[in-house]
Amino acid sequence: MINCHPSFDGFGIGTEHRGLARETVRKSLVLLKNGKSTDKPLLPLSKKAPKILVAGSHADNLGYQYNAMAGLSSGNDLTIATQVIYNENPDAGFVKSGQ
Repeated sequence: MINCHPSFDGFGIGTEHRGLARETVRKSLVLLKNGKSTDKPLLPLSKKAPKILVAGSHADNLGYQYNAMAGLSSGNDLTIATQVIYNENPDAGFVKSGQ
């Protein structure tokens, strides 16, 4: 990490701007799709969901994810029971396999 003035965090956001960064993230989130059927909506996700697929080239890089940049992580996002499998470009077979 680069040594910065004490008023800046590791991402270069000044402490006086952290609240604005959080507000910007909250207001910029967009719901893209809520399932195929209104009888069985996809969102919100069940807290009992056994698995959630996060895919893409930045899926395992918190620096590219909104919560890390705005400091919104709860700090307990993963538990000891959480299994993380890294696969940058999962195909349909990978998803259907339930890995």
